[in-house]
Amino acid sequence: MSERRRRGGRAAGMAGAALVVLGGSGCFAYVPTDFAAVPLGEGVRVYLSQTGMNRLREIGEDAIPGAASTPVLIGTLVRRDASEFSLQVPVGTRQVGFHSAELDQQVTLPVADVVLVERRKVSGARTVLLTAAGTAVVGAAIYAIIDGARRPLDNSAPDSDNVRVPLFSIPVP
Repeated sequence: MSERRRRGGRAAGMAGAALVVLGGSGCFAYVPTDFAAVPLGEGVRVYLSQTGMNRLREIGEDAIPGAASTPVLIGTLVRRDASEFSLQVPVGTRQVGFHSAELDQQVTLPVADVVLVERRKVSGARTVLLTAAGTAVVGAAIYAIIDGARRPLDNSAPDSDNVRVPLFSIPVP
């Protein structure tokens, strides 16, 4: 293998790793905000007090992923008044053919159980980095394909290790 092809493979591998890391973090970030300022329909991450965690367990910890282990609810704010709020929390997916539908559960808790609210916001820097990493991976793949297509054909005789030797033959009349 030529040094140039090894370098191209290494570059593609590093770009792929960067794409996986950035893709895992997504193109958004959560920023702390005042709960009253979050509009309905907005994605939020809500940190609950111990009392809120106990209420969440009573509501149905088995139906909400992670409810037993973490005091954080991630979902969409669907209702809020002075005393309580409701979140639409994803609990699973349902596959019908090629279509995949997210299954949600609405959870209503008192506002007093909220310790911190973070609003989901698109991160321009992460989006640019993810786009650049994706472009680098695609460029490295195209480069590797073109570089492989330009290699001269190897018409030399096969190595003696790769030559087949028949152990027996059956004559066919």
